[in-house]
Amino acid sequence: MKNRIPKLLTIALIAVSLSNCEAIAQQKCKGVYEEADPFTKQTIRNCQQAIGPILGGWTFILRQEGPKYMIGVGMNNGQNNTEKLPKGSKVSIMLGTDTPVEIVTTKEYESVPLPVDQRFSRWVVCEYVSKETFTKFKTAPITALKTSFTFKGNQQNFLLPGIKDKQGTRIMETAACMLDTSN
Repeated sequence: MKNRIPKLLTIALIAVSLSNCEAIAQQKCKGVYEEADPFTKQTIRNCQQAIGPILGGWTFILRQEGPKYMIGVGMNNGQNNTEKLPKGSKVSIMLGTDTPVEIVTTKEYESVPLPVDQRFSRWVVCEYVSKETFTKFKTAPITALKTSFTFKGNQQNFLLPGIKDKQGTRIMETAACMLDTSN
């Protein structure tokens, strides 16, 4: 009888440890919203985080649809602007390791009104990237973001000012969590 108690205690401790490991593996990422696609049954994980000046209204998007990954940027484009962002426009993202990541649009993007003020509009660019490209966002925080596009016949380059260390680090941590907890 004396030998059974330590064995039962050991089995109970192993069971508790395994359940804790499983709970850690299923831990949710802060700021990531999950939903199941009713058609494909795949889990869609989406995160939108503010980037740049607080009143700039720009967002950075991390998205995972099953085994596919997307990176996106919501960028303000002015007052009552109905121009489309042309196919082939570029979003360049500089990481803290001086590693540039470039996303090229594969389609035109419509200008949509800002929900908080209908007088202003924005483009929301979201493109599929390889897992290797998505993984780069896990390695270093974003330090700079620039868009390049032809607008009304002129080449436009816009550097987003004021990316805070906290914003770049939070995006890096979210990307790491999404990759580390993906199935």
